[in-house]
Amino acid sequence: MFTGDAAGIYVDSRDEIRVTSPPPQFDVQQCLDDVSMLQELDPETLCFAHFGPRAYDAGLLDEYKRTLVEWVEAIRQQRATQPDDEAVIDHFVTTTELTEIWGTEKGWAEARLNVRGVLSALDQGRIDESVT
Repeated sequence: MFTGDAAGIYVDSRDEIRVTSPPPQFDVQQCLDDVSMLQELDPETLCFAHFGPRAYDAGLLDEYKRTLVEWVEAIRQQRATQPDDEAVIDHFVTTTELTEIWGTEKGWAEARLNVRGVLSALDQGRIDESVT
């Protein structure tokens, strides 16, 4: 089953899924619902847009759901302690592990993009307290 971005970015070298939360349309509840739908379909193989196929494992998608919720909460917490959104973005850019996977430039760009998506969703009220 082709997942698009519904199941995140699969990193084969680490056998893990990384969050995708791009602006302006990121909606964590819709993402969680999409992952649940994938689980209900119980496919044999997941074909990730980024980067390739992997045998289906419900546990992997359960982990992605947890990762999504933890990601949103981490950004929410940083926003509460940082002086502005640029400082929130800088925090995640400087602490991202994505640079180990894709190198500095691409890793930082992915971190910026995904943090901005959550910040935008928070601003637009698309994330409520029940998600975390």
